[in-house]
Amino acid sequence: MDNDSQEKKQKRAAWPQFDLLTIEEKESLAALRSLPTEGPQWASIDGVLCGAVSTLEKARVWVVASACRHNAQARRLDGKPFELGGQKLKAKTLPGSLAQIPVGRYFDTRFPLVVVVEGGPDVLAAYAAIHRLGLLDKVSVCGVLGAGMRIPPGAIASMAGRRVRILQHNDSAGYKAADEWAKQLHGCRAKVDIWTPGADGADLNDVFKLLPEACEQEISEAFDFAKGGCEDAGA
Repeated sequence: MDNDSQEKKQKRAAWPQFDLLTIEEKESLAALRSLPTEGPQWASIDGVLCGAVSTLEKARVWVVASACRHNAQARRLDGKPFELGGQKLKAKTLPGSLAQIPVGRYFDTRFPLVVVVEGGPDVLAAYAAIHRLGLLDKVSVCGVLGAGMRIPPGAIASMAGRRVRILQHNDSAGYKAADEWAKQLHGCRAKVDIWTPGADGADLNDVFKLLPEACEQEISEAFDFAKGGCEDAGA
């Protein structure tokens, strides 16, 4: 990528070593995010989720990282914020990251369907939902790590002609982001639409905090595009 400077490469070289989360850590992360364990488990299997020890805090963190390992974002496994320059941050993009690169296996065209989500927690929630609905062989995840990020041209091109659903956050930033991503995807002839959770301010991860019946209904609606979606892809 054009903005991948030598300085950024040097910063990435200094990243902490990534490792696999233990079973206990994945269970703890799932409980922290009110998700079934299958969310972290399948994100880990896909190479999206990993663990590390934070350089400054010396605390264990969970990391979502792009397949090329040029973008990564960390959160503390204990749920506490990072403290940086007097600020408290719930998530920290690792230095040298090319922050626009999404995480997930969206580039694998063997999957006819793609969901675009915003942020690490929604990435885990997407994997949990895909597992629950039996869609692991049909739906891939494109996780954009920030509402202000445009999806880079290479990632957009990988979704050309495919069936894509954006699972947006139900807030003003989420609407703006989803509209921008939809415009980009329409430009590559993807068949794209947008789903919004019912509650104001909610996201896909929040859906898993609902009572079981309401949770199942919203998840089913969020992924109803997968019904017949394979035949519709590229239409």
